[in-house]
This record gives sequence, structure tokens and C-alpha cells, in this order.
Amino acid sequence: MKWRLSLCISLFLFTGSFCELCGQYEVDSLKKALEECRRQNDAVREAEVLKKLTARFVANDSIQMHIYRRQLHELARRHSNNHHIQAIDAFIEAIMHHRKGDFKKAKEFYQKAESDYWRAGDTLQAAHMHVYVGNMYYELGEYARAVETYLEALKIFEELRDVRGMGRVYNNLGNIYNDMGEYEAARTYLERSLEIDSLRKDWVGTIISYNNLANAYRGLGQYEKALAYYQKYLDMAAQYGTKKGVSIVLRNMGEIYLRLQDYERAKACFEEGLRVEQETNNNLAELADFYLNIGRLYYHREKPEQAEQSALVALNHAQTAGVQRIIMETHALLSDIYAKKQDYARAYKHLREYERIRDKIYPGDKRAEIFKLQLQYEAERRTKEAELRRKAEQLAALEEQQKLLILLFAGFALLVLLGAVVIIYRRYAEKKRLLNALEAKSREVEAHRREILEKNEELEAYQHVIERQNRELSLANKSLEEQVAARTQELKESYKQLLRTKNDLDSFLYRASHDLKGPIARVLGLVNVALHDVEDPKAAEYFSRIMHTAQEMDYILARLLTINSIINHEPVAKQIDFQQMVEEVFQKFDAELYKDRLRWSLSVSKEVELWADPALFRLVLENLIQNAIDYCDRFQGVQVDIEVVPRGRRYVHIHIVDHGIGIEEEIKDKVFDVFTKGSRSRGAGLGLYVVRLAMERLGGHVHLKHTQAGHTEFLLSLPRIPSYMQDAESVPKSS
Repeated sequence: MKWRLSLCISLFLFTGSFCELCGQYEVDSLKKALEECRRQNDAVREAEVLKKLTARFVANDSIQMHIYRRQLHELARRHSNNHHIQAIDAFIEAIMHHRKGDFKKAKEFYQKAESDYWRAGDTLQAAHMHVYVGNMYYELGEYARAVETYLEALKIFEELRDVRGMGRVYNNLGNIYNDMGEYEAARTYLERSLEIDSLRKDWVGTIISYNNLANAYRGLGQYEKALAYYQKYLDMAAQYGTKKGVSIVLRNMGEIYLRLQDYERAKACFEEGLRVEQETNNNLAELADFYLNIGRLYYHREKPEQAEQSALVALNHAQTAGVQRIIMETHALLSDIYAKKQDYARAYKHLREYERIRDKIYPGDKRAEIFKLQLQYEAERRTKEAELRRKAEQLAALEEQQKLLILLFAGFALLVLLGAVVIIYRRYAEKKRLLNALEAKSREVEAHRREILEKNEELEAYQHVIERQNRELSLANKSLEEQVAARTQELKESYKQLLRTKNDLDSFLYRASHDLKGPIARVLGLVNVALHDVEDPKAAEYFSRIMHTAQEMDYILARLLTINSIINHEPVAKQIDFQQMVEEVFQKFDAELYKDRLRWSLSVSKEVELWADPALFRLVLENLIQNAIDYCDRFQGVQVDIEVVPRGRRYVHIHIVDHGIGIEEEIKDKVFDVFTKGSRSRGAGLGLYVVRLAMERLGGHVHLKHTQAGHTEFLLSLPRIPSYMQDAESVPKSS
């Protein structure tokens, strides 16, 4: 079974070349570009834009395609001496015939386009046209001519270092080897082509290489790899939203399933591929191939009548398209069908026709070997033929110059006679063009006028809706403003009431503390005198308890005064010297009761810089150390570890760990509440509340947790520069 270049050709035409032609252009931008070219009287650019516009609509054979095709043809007629424009016109004409399956006519126009590109001096485009000519030789069954043409194009691409063109030729040569049955050589060429396309990130070339590599693996009998590459093709086609070539891939997959005798999958692939082909290209050669494979499927499923019907449809399409390979294979299938139906006369007739075409396409039993030798020969003489071609081009250029001189002399003789006719014709053509343009503008203005009227009606309707909504919003806003005003008044009254209550509480706390301190001080003095005068032990014990209770009352009052001072204190921004402040705090406790049993350590990171109120910060340290003393083991003493580290660029963390008896788990969550203390505490339950209150005034937070060793750890989190100190000139701004 031979595989054809149709997929490669059709994708380069309708996906590769047309994507190259259209690029990222939208139809509107192309139309604007066309108008600009006409204003500037740039005929070559106008031809290029018309080529892109024609290509934009060629797939669906639309009216727009015919309009732009006619405009391009008229432009080429007016500029018959411009080889570039003639080449573009011939190329589009070739695509039209190619798409219809008329390969002979397409070849002629591709050759004309190539010749015009050579004369225009565009070597690269001429080489690409040469590849298209080779494609047509292939479609017509002239394989030797196809290979010769490809090798000539490859030589030019190598000289120009055009990687894209080299990849195309490698791909086509790979397909030639596929048809020859030299699948290893085909795989080598196709992998080289896939490598080039992948490096160029050319999805069109990549998708074609997937299909052709699948064909090579199919010829090698590696059907799983073949199906995998076919599936890659379908996935990429779905990703880029194209159906070009999908029908051929489905047909190839169906042929593999047919060979594997998986008739249900084969049937599904053939039917889906036939549907896609009819919806997209409706190419007679491709339709013939589908009906041929469907006939084979029916033949293998012992349905000779349906097989005969499909084969006859395939033969009719193939003969119309002139594809010799499909005609040959269809005769072979019909011979097998009629032999199975015991109609030996017709079976013999189709067998003879098959052999005749086979010998024409593949002459001799050693046709593959001869073909290889011919490839070698063609490769050796490429250089000589390139030189001959250049000389032929020079000769053609001389001939063109001679023709031009003859035409100039003849034109000079006819100039006087035709002058008046030309002037009249140009005026008539210009008048006609202006009338057509005026008529088109009139239609455009009328369309715009109707559109403006419709938009005005819509705007009036929207205006009524907006006015109604504005009235509703005004009523809602008025009601909302009244509610906000009432609520604001309520909040003001509540705030005044709260402020009065706070002031009353502060005044009560301050006066109560001061008023109670006098009686407590007198009680302490009397008890102290009594302890010196009383000799009764029990009475002395009672007086000691009274003194202890009075001292606790005095401590609580002092704490309450501290709380009141914290609440009413206005913080002052100063930089904290941790070493000095910690030493002063511990010296205070050392000077009291714990000189020999109070141990501490301090670690301050070099990057730390903290601005805070020194009095409040000192109060925090004193109360935390006092808490460590209250919860210490009397026999082991007190051990406090302090570590100061930066937390990001805006915060400072201070870790204070004491090695005391710890805090009970059940009061852990409320230890910072007022009057909360543990069962083993010897304090009044106000120390940690004072810590929390002072930290809040400093703009920070305090958290309690336990270390892995079971010790109590207080985490102080403070901003490097508190928000209430941001405006102080002495404080550096945080970065």
C-alpha cells in the first residue's frame, strides 16, 4: 500500500502557506492595507495584500474569494510587465486548480509562477514554487521527475541556508522513500524534517512530520508507534483548531486497523474521515481513496455487493482526478471482488488494467533499485544543472530584453494611433471606478445612518431607565442619610457616656488608692509597734498575719495605681538600650532579697534597633522578672534567659524564658486577665495583667507558651517604630 503526499501538500497549501500568507492579519486590517496601497499606487504591495485576502477565503470557496481573485487577476492584466505580480497571480491560479484536483493544470501554473519569480529576482520564492511543481509530478505518478525537482529545490535552499525549505524537501523525500518501500531511509529523512520543524517551533511542519513518520513506522510494521504519531497529529490539529489533513490521518489509521482485522475501528475511522473530507476540501482524489478503502473493508467482511459499489465510486472519482495510483489499486480490488463473485471475465479485465497501469508507474521488476540509482545520479548532477539553469535564466533575460526592444519599436509606431483610445479608456475607467466607489460609500453611509438611528432609540430607552433608577437612588440616599444622622447622634451620646464613665472610674481608682494607702500605712505602723511590745506568742502570730495582709493590700493598691498610670501615660519615643536596662532591672532585684539566687542571661542581635517608651518597657521587664520570682523553686533559685532578635524589617521579638515551676495549663489562656493567678502563686494576680496593658500601650503583643524543656516562655512582639511615634523627628523612618 502506497501513501501519498496529499496531506503534506494540502497542509502546506491551506495551513502552512496560507498561515504564512495571512500571518496575524485580520480581514479588516487587510482591507485597510489594500486601501492604503491603492492610495499610494503601490501595485506590488496591492498584489501581496490581494493574495492574502484571496487565501483567507479560499478554503470555503466563498464569494469574497472570487471577488479578490478577480481584482488580483485584473491587477495582473494591467501590470503585464511586472513579473512579481504575474507570479502571485499564477500562484493563486495554481492553488485553485490544485484544490480541485486538476494536477496537470496546477503544475502548469506553478511552473509559470516559478518562472516569473526567477525573472523578478526572488530566488527563495522561485525555489518554493519548484517544490510545488515536484508535488504535482508526484500526484501525477511521475516519481522520477518529482525527485529530480525536489533535489534541484534542495540545492537552492542549501545555498540560501533556508532551513524551512530544506525541511519541506526532506519531508517530501521521506514520502518518496515510503512509496518505494524503503521505510528506514524514509524514517531518517522524516526525523530530520521533524527536528528542523521542532527547532523552528513550526507547528504546521511538526504536524505534517507526525503524519509522515507514522506512515514510515506503518511500513516497518510498527503499528503501535504509527498509531501513536497519528494520534499526536489529531491532538495538535484539535489544539490549533484545524481540520486540514485530519481526514487523511483518519484514513491511514483505518488502513492500519483494517490490516489488524479490527474492522469496527477501521469502519469508524473511514466513515469519520470521509465526513471530514466532504465538509472541508471535498477533493476527488481523497474521496476516491476513502471509497477504495471502504470497498476493501466490505471485501474483507464478505460483503461483495457493497464492496463493488464503493470500488466503482472510487474508480469514477480517481479517473476524474487523474490519479493513476488509485486507479491502479481500484482495478486490483475490483478484480478480487469479481473473482469472489465468480465473474471471471470482468475479474480478468480489471486485472489486465491493473497490470498495465502498474507497469506504467513502476516499470520493471527492479524499479525500486533503478529508482535509487536515479536518485544518486540526480544528486551528482545537481551542481551542473544549477549552472545550466543560471545560464538559461541569463539567456531568457536576453530574450526578454530583445522582446522588449521589439515591443518598444512596435509600441512607438502604434503610440500615435492608440493615444486617443488610451486616454478615453482611462477616463472612462476612472469615472467608472469613482462611480463604483461613490456608490459603495453611499451604501456605507446609509448603513451607518440606520445604525445610528437604532443606537439613538436604544440610548433613549436606556435614558428613561437611568432617570427612573436615579429617582429611586435619590429616595434611598435621603432615607440612608437620615438613618446615618440618627445613628451618628446615638454614637455621639454613647461615646460621651462612656467617656464620663471612664473618667469616673479613673478618678475613683486614683482617689480610692490614695485614700486607702493612709489607713493601711497606719495599720502597718501600729502592728509593727505591737510586734515589739507584745510578748504573747499567739498575739505576735496574729499581728504578723495582720501585717502580711496589710502589706498585700498595700501591694494591690500600688498595682492599681500603676495600672491607672499606664492607662493615662503618654508614651515618649526613645531608643532602648537592652543591655543597660536589663542590668538595671536585675540589679534592683539583686539589691533586694535574691542577690545570690537570681541568675540571668541576655542575647541581643546586632541588627536589632527598638524605639519605645523606656518607662513602660522597664515596667514590662520588672513584672515578668517578678513573675519568674513568684513562680520559682525556693531551693533552686531563679534562672531567666532573655533573647532579642529582629522579626522582618518592622518588628522586634523578645523571648523571655524562666526556669521556674511553670504556670498551670488550665489558666494558660487567661493568665493575662486581671486578678488571675495560679494555685502556687504568691502574687496578687495583677503582674501579667500589667504586662499585657503596658505592651498594648507600646503597640505590641505578649504571648505565653512552653519550651520543649517545659519552661515558661513569654514572647514580646514590638514594632521597631510604633505608629504613635511615627511623626517624632528624632525617630528614624522605618524602611
